[in-house]
Amino acid sequence: MHTPIKTLFVATSYPANLQDWRGLFIRHLADALARRDDLTVSLLAPPGETHPRIAVVATSN
Repeated sequence: MHTPIKTLFVATSYPANLQDWRGLFIRHLADALARRDDLTVSLLAPPGETHPRIAVVATSN
């Protein structure tokens, strides 16, 4: 078994919820990365709902 690669995803925009269009492509990309078993994903972005496997590093309002 391989050790997962640790990744840090940084974005200046991120949707606040599923209805928010701002940064929606960022959420889709982060979610796709989080579904991979060979990665662990940390996210540094504005506050918003994230995939359960994403570790939120920091948020600001």
